Amino acid sequence: IALHWCSTVSKPLIIHANVPFMASIQAHCPALARPYLPPPLLGNPHLMCMAAVALRRNPQLPLRRQLLSTSDGGLIALDWVFPTSTLYRCVPADGVCTTNGAEVSVSETKARITSSKGVVLLLHGLSGSSSSKYLQNTMELLLKEQWTCVVMNARGCGGLTLKTGQMFSAAWTEDVRLTTKVVAALLNDGQPLIAMGYSLGGNILTKYLGEEGEATPVSAAVTVSNPMNLMKASVHMERWLQRTLYSRHLVAGLLGYFRFNQEPLLATGRLGPLHEIEAAKSVMEFDSKVVVPLFGYRDNTHYYEDGSSARLLHNVAVPLMIIDAADDIITGGPMCNIKDATAAVDANPNLLFVLTATGSHVGHLEGLAWRGAAWSDRVVAQYLDHVLHVGPSSKWVNR
Repeated sequence: IALHWCSTVSKPLIIHANVPFMASIQAHCPALARPYLPPPLLGNPHLMCMAAVALRRNPQLPLRRQLLSTSDGGLIALDWVFPTSTLYRCVPADGVCTTNGAEVSVSETKARITSSKGVVLLLHGLSGSSSSKYLQNTMELLLKEQWTCVVMNARGCGGLTLKTGQMFSAAWTEDVRLTTKVVAALLNDGQPLIAMGYSLGGNILTKYLGEEGEATPVSAAVTVSNPMNLMKASVHMERWLQRTLYSRHLVAGLLGYFRFNQEPLLATGRLGPLHEIEAAKSVMEFDSKVVVPLFGYRDNTHYYEDGSSARLLHNVAVPLMIIDAADDIITGGPMCNIKDATAAVDANPNLLFVLTATGSHVGHLEGLAWRGAAWSDRVVAQYLDHVLHVGPSSKWVNR
């Protein structure tokens, strides 16, 4: 066991352009300059992934919800938490917020954000929500670092049913576009809006950033375990081991989502017989029976090509840290190998790749106290401090 653990310990590979902002990253992020130390018994990626899901601590932060209406009649749930532990629930009807039963004005809400370093907007993965353990642990650490955090629950997630037949997908970025505008409007001059996406949320975030270019109000971004090449990740999930251990769990979550939102989805008239949808045994089968017809794609290939954020990396106009593990059991390893990552940063100096030998999928559990904040959480916290140190600007990489 000791020999195996030693073989899993190594420094992360950092790939970036030779520009001041990126070149000074390691000086401000000591976690990147030292080896990543996985827990002694969790060097295996399957054990790491299972431990992250089943055994990791859940801080159960007391989030408060803001309901955000969309132009097409949909509803998005934004769940907020402040470093001061002063929490609120925004009531859209009258613009008044509620804190533990007491009303608080929107101006006071902005004041609470003012007292923090800025806002971190987090996007969850497939079938996730603001209650997901990986988000909860990330937010707990960022709160200690005086960041305000807000999770955008995808449509139909987080206990909120769909109001229309418009669900989320890997390619749907309109809700992120609206949310970033709403959150940015609450910030004071000089305060950064940081965006962070896990797994599928990372792909959606990266695709949005590539579509928006310099028009985004986001100052900097991070993705963890981003399946940015959807076809590659989907084909990997069709392997026997992945179908046996993970695909069943993922498709069960998708079918649970479908049942929870069944009425408005079936009302679109675009879906086939219910029994065929219920018979889906993999994510690819669910996509072909639900996502493809609902979004008007020709087939899965068309959907995956459109949804893959890798094709838009060249147009990301803000610093983007991409954290990935070589032994990711869901995506099949880094979506960009060393050659592709090097070519990507040559084409776009805003990109920073952090590649570890181990860490699995949304894992990167660390050391003996591995049930709390992950190694990737510490990296993110240090990276955000680097963002603040350099100063708010969309042109950081040129500094």
